[in-house]
Amino acid sequence: MKGSGKSTRASLQPGVMKMERYLQTSFSPVAPRPDFVNDLKSRLAQESKKFYSRSTVMQYVLLSLAGVVTSVLLILAGVRAMVTLLGVLGILHQMRGQASAKRSQVLSP
Repeated sequence: MKGSGKSTRASLQPGVMKMERYLQTSFSPVAPRPDFVNDLKSRLAQESKKFYSRSTVMQYVLLSLAGVVTSVLLILAGVRAMVTLLGVLGILHQMRGQASAKRSQVLSP
C-alpha cells in the first residue's frame, strides 16, 4: 500500500490504515542478495525460452492449418458461385429463347 494515492487511502477503513502504519513501522525493507537475483533471472529466462519455443511452433502449425482450411473453403465457395451463376445465365438464355420463339409464333400467322 506504500505507493497508493490519497483517494485509495481515504476509501480504506480506519482499522486497515492503522494496520498499514503498524506494518510500516515494524518491518524494514530487505534487499535480496545479488546472487539470488541473478539466479532467479537466469531460471526465469530459461523457462521463458522453453515456453516461447513450444508456443511459437504450435502457433505456426495452427496458423498454417487455418490458412489451408480457409483457402479450401474460399475455392469451394468460388466454384459454387460460378456454377450458380452459369446456371442462372443458362436459364435466362433459355427463357429468352422461348420468349422470342413465342413472339415469332404470335407474329407469323
